[in-house]
Amino acid sequence: MKKKDWDQGGLYARQAVEKLSGLTIPYFAIVDFQGFEKAIDMVGGVDVNVEKTFTDANFPNDATLGYLPPITFQQGWQHMSGERALQFARSRHAEGPEGSDFARSQRQQKIIKAFKDKVINLNLITNAGKINALAGIFANHLHTNISPAELYRIYQLTKNQSVKNFTSVSLDPDTTKLVCPKIQEESGAYTLVPCEGKTDSDIMNFFKNIFAVGQLYQEKSVIWLASSSPGKTSYQAALEKLQNMNLTAWELPYGGTVFPYNIFYQVNPKPATAEFIKNTLNAKEVSLPPPGVKIDNSKVDMIIILGENN
Repeated sequence: MKKKDWDQGGLYARQAVEKLSGLTIPYFAIVDFQGFEKAIDMVGGVDVNVEKTFTDANFPNDATLGYLPPITFQQGWQHMSGERALQFARSRHAEGPEGSDFARSQRQQKIIKAFKDKVINLNLITNAGKINALAGIFANHLHTNISPAELYRIYQLTKNQSVKNFTSVSLDPDTTKLVCPKIQEESGAYTLVPCEGKTDSDIMNFFKNIFAVGQLYQEKSVIWLASSSPGKTSYQAALEKLQNMNLTAWELPYGGTVFPYNIFYQVNPKPATAEFIKNTLNAKEVSLPPPGVKIDNSKVDMIIILGENN
């Protein structure tokens, strides 16, 4: 069997992401399949919520280079061993939505989060034996171009941060509405291209704002949106911008003051959402709620009224 060249694989992955995102990607880190299984078994397995039942009839058998019998994951909470979690994370041949690369990516994120939650719930940071065992697994199965000195620097920067403050963001077609699947006519290859009306620049801007986007996704703001002037064009354009960032927006019946410009009012403090509204909708923040609007702070975080000159 040909020896794996992790450095070459890491280089290709970095180059692909750089081309897509427009960012410079200096580092990569890979945990191989054996390390993945061993780490999960070390913590006693993980609990994962399977959102949709699916079956993969073409899961590879690495030992024989053939295929395993069909593997099925039933909807609902499942306790998974390292082997089972790896199958859940690797599966890519299910019929329907679960057969897409993005569905696979989301399942991998579920496993990573479940592993993180298990480590926190077991308070393994206080168990020197477990921590050393996990460190040994990752030392033998982690492949990266990050130097020991750089790893130590990362540790120094993050050691006082709660893992609950970390978040991940995916270029998911359903969430971002930036990329759409396309089957190439010549080769039949499954590819992702900018959705209609989107460009490579839109995708690069998404990555340039990735950290703000991550906080925006974490806030999960609920917005009431209204227009103070007749016509739906500006309302629909604003609604699309909000929904593209995974914000929940509801139409607010409004017949009050007609504003000359867009305004918004923070019902609950959501700094990333407020910054996004300012920059994207060119809206001015007001300190008092719009007249005539009855507010329930358990149901709404932001109120936006579009002006007549929008």
